[in-house]
Amino acid sequence: MISFVRGIVRQVSAEAIVIDVGGVGLRVLPSASAVAHASLDQPVTLATSLVTREDGWTLFGFSDDEERIVFEALLGVSGVGPRTALAAVSVLGASGLRAAIAGADPGPLTRVPGIGRKGAGRIVLELSDRLAPPPSPAVVAATDWQADVLAGLVTLGWPAGQAEEALARVQSEEPGAVIDAAAGLRACLRILGGRP
Repeated sequence: MISFVRGIVRQVSAEAIVIDVGGVGLRVLPSASAVAHASLDQPVTLATSLVTREDGWTLFGFSDDEERIVFEALLGVSGVGPRTALAAVSVLGASGLRAAIAGADPGPLTRVPGIGRKGAGRIVLELSDRLAPPPSPAVVAATDWQADVLAGLVTLGWPAGQAEEALARVQSEEPGAVIDAAAGLRACLRILGGRP
């Protein structure tokens, strides 16, 4: 609903940042990195997520879209509320959370206040398909058709890691073969079994 806010910082603390947006002071509950990016009386832009509850609306702020995406994914896990999700983003960062989930390692999540061993395991289980790690440098350097194949597989619902593995298999089984995106996608789908 509110994707970002841009304005002048009027108050800043670990608990809240107040941003003057066109003469209106918006109170944002920030991640640790959002606090680090905010300086009193200086302009700031924060990615945001609006959480609505029976008792009110709360705007959560993040240093970038990646933090917001991970925060919103955490909110989809049963038993994880917005304060716990914000604490997880603050303690581990977006990349730390993605790494723990991709590695099926609940250990780092137990360092977050409010998340025990059982809750950490549930987070890893429920988000393993939704929070794939960001593309590796090898994927970024992929040729156009390879990038198109990976994008197609992810759009179809495959986790990025599985898509990368399937593409690597296709390339190793037919080294040096000239292939286009359509043929590459069909070959990867054969390896993956056709549907996520």
